[in-house]
Amino acid sequence: MLRQQNRYRNILLSSILFCASTAPAWAASTGQSIPEAAHQNWWRGISLVIHGQVEGVSNLSGGISTGSTATGLWKGGLALHTGKAGWWQGGLFVVEGLAADSSNPDSLYIGDLQSVSNLTTPYQHMAHLYKAYYRQKFGDYTLRLGLLNPNDYFNDTGVAGELFNASYGIYPIISANIPFTPTYPYSSLGAIAAASWGNTTVMLGAFGADGVHPFRAPWGSDGMIYYGEVDQSIPVGPGTAMLKAGGYYNHIYGPYLTQNIGIGSSTSQGGFYGTAEYR
Repeated sequence: MLRQQNRYRNILLSSILFCASTAPAWAASTGQSIPEAAHQNWWRGISLVIHGQVEGVSNLSGGISTGSTATGLWKGGLALHTGKAGWWQGGLFVVEGLAADSSNPDSLYIGDLQSVSNLTTPYQHMAHLYKAYYRQKFGDYTLRLGLLNPNDYFNDTGVAGELFNASYGIYPIISANIPFTPTYPYSSLGAIAAASWGNTTVMLGAFGADGVHPFRAPWGSDGMIYYGEVDQSIPVGPGTAMLKAGGYYNHIYGPYLTQNIGIGSSTSQGGFYGTAEYR
């Protein structure tokens, strides 16, 4: 009897996950931004991408209590390819908005530390400008400037699921230890420089440390967070293995973040991360 009940539970959970996963299957990480590759030429270099996701979570036994909840996420992105518009080559302007209607299955029902959901937001209702930046390619070199989410590029596992298992997307080494750092659903004003040589890519980035209010101090006078990462792809059999190694350093300049936002008394912290993935 117990085995039959477990079978019904597995069928129910699989059905919920299947229904929640019917959004377009991007080769995207859990940084929760629309990938640049999704922006194709629509009209005179302009592209419009709209994406919606719905996720349901049910706790059937154990945890804090039994119950179900759901989260809905909407993203809309508008881009302009300068080359396809008949201007200069390699340029891309991107603007993206985000709106979420989110519950919190972790504190309501499950009680886990690292979250079962990639879509959950700190507040039940959120709607804001998520990204607004310019990208320029110079052969093997790429520069991005503007309002960015660092985890679209750094500290991320590209083969992680888009919905459940949040810890396998954006590593909690940063998101769990530095409150209000620029990561989903927050972004920050910053810059990213990348260079590729064959199967090797090197990236450097600097961003404002306050992702909650990225325009309060546009030039980073409250603090900065820095990233560096090296990615190495290796063909293995029919697929490709990717090795990633990087580090970060977060430094707070004034009392605003430590007192008003509540990061704490520590003015700086840093660390390293690494991963191996296979697609």
